[in-house]
Amino acid sequence: MNEADRIKAALEEMASMAVPIEGPDDPNKVWVLCEICYEVIALTDLRILHLPLKAEMFTSPFPGRDVQPPWQPGIEYEFMLCPHCQHRFAVEEDRIRTQDGFYVVPETIQEGNDGKEEGIEVKGGKGTEGNGKKEKELKPAKGGKR
Repeated sequence: MNEADRIKAALEEMASMAVPIEGPDDPNKVWVLCEICYEVIALTDLRILHLPLKAEMFTSPFPGRDVQPPWQPGIEYEFMLCPHCQHRFAVEEDRIRTQDGFYVVPETIQEGNDGKEEGIEVKGGKGTEGNGKKEKELKPAKGGKR
């Protein structure tokens, strides 16, 4: 076997051992990837994800493997740095990279998507003023980019 054949065989063996990035078992949960270094950094439930992004919306990327969540509770978007490359994990706050591509983060939690049937705690009253009632969706300030 020549050098080229040995390298080809080694690459094929490595490829057979690689685990493809597929989503978690729950279709509402996605892995969050850093936009800069493409590392898997967190797991989130799309039913509770809304603006403004907070650390509490993201959990360990691999629950059950002693991997800590990427950020401490209370951290806001401006300080949510990728634990691998130390850049902000999302270039823009209103979109995140997932294993399926970019996801545009809604401004409020959609009605009926509060995650309560799964036992997920949502703080802040479904993205409204905190009273738990459905109110009109938040709009950007005049002159805002969104």
